[in-house]
Amino acid sequence: MKKRFTWILAIAAVFSAVSLFADKEKVLSAQSAASWAIPSGWQFDWTSGYLSARGAVNLCTNNSFKVYPDAEYELSGLFRTPGGQPDLTRFEFGFDPIDANGNPIPPESVSCVTGTDSILAAPVNIGDTAIRIRGNGTWHKNGHIAFQTNPSFSDLPNRNTAAYFNYGGTGEVMTLSLRNPMSRAYPAGTAVRNHNNQRLSIGSRLGKAPYEWTRFSARIKGVGLMGNINNQWWPGTAQAKVFIQVPGNAALDFKDVSVTRISE
Repeated sequence: MKKRFTWILAIAAVFSAVSLFADKEKVLSAQSAASWAIPSGWQFDWTSGYLSARGAVNLCTNNSFKVYPDAEYELSGLFRTPGGQPDLTRFEFGFDPIDANGNPIPPESVSCVTGTDSILAAPVNIGDTAIRIRGNGTWHKNGHIAFQTNPSFSDLPNRNTAAYFNYGGTGEVMTLSLRNPMSRAYPAGTAVRNHNNQRLSIGSRLGKAPYEWTRFSARIKGVGLMGNINNQWWPGTAQAKVFIQVPGNAALDFKDVSVTRISE
């Protein structure tokens, strides 16, 4: 009986070890230049086992991975500023979410400015270059306006958006100046909200890469109510790619970029 019990314990230990091992799975690895979608004319070099970028950097991985909202994922990578640079390079490192139909989820469709629920003060017609809204006056000076919104954020991701570059007015009514003419009409009284184009930068949001190799990593789990929470997926996320961005003319070295699913 004792021998049988010992065997049972041994088998249980094996299955426990297998389960523990299965809990960690590398779901994306970007270790070479072929792993990345490289914009035309962009300098991108493979040097001594790492990738080196010069100029404004804005790239994402060619491959994506499936997102299970209840699982926890870890994004990781090694970064440094090249020694010849006079200043440390600021960069962003995170995810570009994709919906169930394989379409990218634009940041402006989910990144809400809370407390800005308003309504159209006048009808919007196709071709209009200005919009009048009535309601909350805490809108950003420039950003995006989302139409047909819901205070519960159940409209997210909301792809009915338009970019504006300025607003003016006094009291409750403001006028937004649009970057492009409207391509769709909306009646007066339509619910609207202020959005921005903040990306899902969980690994680094304009952090500085030291001159020595330094690991930047972060974890993400669950689905957020909106796109303003950096440790949760955006509403509608079914897949994701990894992005790296340097918003200025600088240089950045990086390697060992990966995504690991930590738990089911």
